[in-house]
Amino acid sequence: MYVGLLSELLCTFISSIRVAEHTVSSHTMKKTVEALKKLQELLKNFAKRLLSKEHDPHLMRSFLNIAYHWGEIYLMVAYYSSFEYCQLNPPAVPDATACNLTFLHSYLDAQEWCLILERITNFGETPCKTLVHKLSVQKLQAMYLLKDTVTKDAKHDIITSISPHIEDNWVYILSNKFIMNNLLPEMNNQTVIGLSEICVHDFKERLVFWTGGKNLIEKPAVEFFYCSCSQLLLNSISYVCISKINKILLKYHNRQDDNSTNTFMSSKMSAILDEDIFLNRESRKSTDANLKEVLDILNEIYSKGIGENMKRRKEVCANKKYESRILNLLEIFKHFPAMQCNSKLHQIYFMYFSALHHDFQKNIPVTDERLKQNLEMILVGILQHCKLSLTDGVQVNTYLFEILSTFSNWEETFIIAVENIFKNETAIKYAEDFISKLCDNLLDSEHMTCAAIILNVLVKLKKNKTSIDTRIVANKYKQEICSAVLKLIEENNCVTEPLLIGYAHVLKHVVPVEARPENNAMINSLEKYLQKYLDYALTTIDFQKFLNKETQDLHSMSHLILFTTVLQNISKFSIVTKEDTILKIWEAIKDMYNYCSEFEEYGFLSVMIFTHIPNDQFTLITTYLMDSLDMYIEKKNYVSLSRQLHIWEYLICNLNAVKTKICMTAFEYLVLKVTSLFSVKVYDEQLLTSIYNFEKTLIQTNHVSIICDVC
Repeated sequence: MYVGLLSELLCTFISSIRVAEHTVSSHTMKKTVEALKKLQELLKNFAKRLLSKEHDPHLMRSFLNIAYHWGEIYLMVAYYSSFEYCQLNPPAVPDATACNLTFLHSYLDAQEWCLILERITNFGETPCKTLVHKLSVQKLQAMYLLKDTVTKDAKHDIITSISPHIEDNWVYILSNKFIMNNLLPEMNNQTVIGLSEICVHDFKERLVFWTGGKNLIEKPAVEFFYCSCSQLLLNSISYVCISKINKILLKYHNRQDDNSTNTFMSSKMSAILDEDIFLNRESRKSTDANLKEVLDILNEIYSKGIGENMKRRKEVCANKKYESRILNLLEIFKHFPAMQCNSKLHQIYFMYFSALHHDFQKNIPVTDERLKQNLEMILVGILQHCKLSLTDGVQVNTYLFEILSTFSNWEETFIIAVENIFKNETAIKYAEDFISKLCDNLLDSEHMTCAAIILNVLVKLKKNKTSIDTRIVANKYKQEICSAVLKLIEENNCVTEPLLIGYAHVLKHVVPVEARPENNAMINSLEKYLQKYLDYALTTIDFQKFLNKETQDLHSMSHLILFTTVLQNISKFSIVTKEDTILKIWEAIKDMYNYCSEFEEYGFLSVMIFTHIPNDQFTLITTYLMDSLDMYIEKKNYVSLSRQLHIWEYLICNLNAVKTKICMTAFEYLVLKVTSLFSVKVYDEQLLTSIYNFEKTLIQTNHVSIICDVC
């Protein structure tokens, strides 16, 4: 016990030595090397005494521990120092076998090291065996650093000695960058997959703590950092997770249905995804040609699977046990950097998870909605962060309608999918069939929302540098959608929510600041219905929708878009009165800052109102805001007060001289009011942040004199 304590203290001391820095003097370096050589002599005597006695696991562990730390510091000195007395003197012909450590630890000969390793093999405990593996890797690392070449036999012997003990050494392997970069790629598939199995199991165990409220993601273990550095291991972990998901589904399927031909779409895909595809070995199935062949098969499976759903018996029910296990595996894909794996596999991941999502939606009854949500998050992540084209794996028409019909958060996914398709000059042509079918059913709210999304994406596309052919296709799609929406507006006398969405977005996109001559006919037609749709929007705008994230969609935003478009182009519309329209819009939205003051569209609309409203009416706005301010302070409604400060920020814009003077008086009053809150010790974080942001914006403009006067 005493020797063990001394060895731990000595190892801690050795680890703290800093001799590889350029600030270390030659005298200090020389003294350090002399001390290391004295310790080398002590290690030699220690080892000989150990070999002369019966095996003592505690003393042996102390010796190996000191030897390992001595080797680390001595290797560092030998590599970084240019002094002659710091150089190693390895054997002229070092033995490549793992048991011979004389290349670095030359204080013992090869026979003595083999005797020590023989004892540990026969009688040693796990800590001693782990230290032996560390010493073997350390020797190989020294050969890499100090020799011109390292033979394959040297690496192979180390790998052979480590591979059977993966379960005992997996943390060390993952935390050792040298092993991850130089030895892991040389290991066979079975060993790599075994290591991945351990990683997956450990990761699932950590999920228990996360769900229990202990968020270990904030302090990830060092081994997972090096996992992300190894593309091979990431690929292998992905393969293990997909295989486990498939095994769970097959067990579930076999219990529910005896018909072996009635297989889930994801299981059919998993059957052709073998380990060689994921582990990316040279001269195997991972060549580009074979991957293309695999993707073609996956595409065929997906296309057929979308068209036909499995016939399952009525008594088939969900199984919470299976759901929980699959959910844990999906969590791994969310937290592990699996998308950093081989880029050629991204399309395979996308196809597989799309098929799995379809199975959960159509073929496998589930009670836990998190399964579908996690899959949607994974698919969105792939589309956002991976360089892949949807058209390489799926048919555009099929997949976009699949998003529309089966995804719970379909709008976000649809936007990303459309952007993915339209940014590809080849893929954009494949959207023609989808847009044609979409235009045939625009009275449906979801289809109209899709049309609005496509119009927004097409505008972004025009701002980017695209080819002439792509712009021609984009203009064609825009005209087709706008014409279809206008036709519905002309055919339907009653205004509905879908029609309002379509009208607002078409008006926004065909009445730009500089209208094109070819749009004049459509603009004239739209203007006929402007008053009707404007009145409908003014009376049906619902503040509560902005509080609910599920309703913060184009249904709610279409009102603001219509108001903004009208004010931005009000001089072009003879059918509406400027002053009357501005006042009506202000009355409709003036209390909305409690719900949507942080929305960019709302802020832009507010600026438009402040800019266009007559000077005499502008005073009513500032008076209303100051009265509301007093009421919130009196009632200590700091949530509404912090939201109202966003409106005051919008007032800091380019106004005429009269409005600027009115604003200066209002700003001075506001600053006095909000700073007075500090005297009563109000510590509302959201409010203080809003006050800070407002005053920062104020200082950054031409109103600095206001703050100076107040101070």
